[in-house]
Amino acid sequence: MGPQTAEERQKYLHNFARTLAGQLGLQTRPFVHYKSAAQIAQKILYDHNARVWERVNTLSDETIGKLACGGNNASEVNRVSFQDVHEGRVWLQQDYPGLGIVRVVAVTSIIAAIADNFWTDIQKQKRKNDTFVDAVNLVQKTTHADDLVHLLVEDHFPSEAKDLVAARLMNMWKDRSGGITLDHLVYIGDHADEPYKSEANEIIRNHT
Repeated sequence: MGPQTAEERQKYLHNFARTLAGQLGLQTRPFVHYKSAAQIAQKILYDHNARVWERVNTLSDETIGKLACGGNNASEVNRVSFQDVHEGRVWLQQDYPGLGIVRVVAVTSIIAAIADNFWTDIQKQKRKNDTFVDAVNLVQKTTHADDLVHLLVEDHFPSEAKDLVAARLMNMWKDRSGGITLDHLVYIGDHADEPYKSEANEIIRNHT
C-alpha cells in the first residue's frame, strides 16, 4: 500500500527527489545565493528538465501516480507550487495522451521537491553558520578562564567552536592570564579534543 495521507505523499515525494538529485549529481552549492526555493526550481527546470523526464519514463505507472499526488499542496513541507516551477506560465494541457498529463505533473512535482529539499538544506547550513559566528564572537569576548570552561563543558555550545575555547585557555596558561589555574586545564583534558587534551594533561603531569 502506498502513501495515504497528504503528509505521507509529500514525504514520499521529497525522499524520492533527494535520491534522484543525488543520482543526477545535483548539489546545493550552486544555489546558495538564490533568494527563494522557487528560483531554485526554475533553474532546475531550465537545466535538468530532460534528465528528470528520462528518469520518470523508467518508472511504473503506480510510482508516477504517487509522485504526482505529492506535489503542490500548501504545507510546511511544500514551499514550491507548480506555478512557481513554471513561473506562472500555462504548462498543463488537457490533450496529453494516456497518462501523459500525470507524467507532466510528476516531473513538476519532483523538480519542486528537489528545490524544497535544497532550500531546506541551505537554510539549515546558514543557521549553523550563524550559530558558529555567534559562538566565535562570544569566545573572543570572554576574558576569564572560568567563563571559558563553562563554554567548553556546555552541551549546546557548537562543537566546532570548542577548539577555539581550548586554544584560548591554553594561551591563557602560557600568558598566565585570565585567572587560569591547573583546575581549568583539567577541564581541557576531560572535554577538549586533540591536541589540546594531550597538551593540558602533560602540563598537569609536570606540575603534580
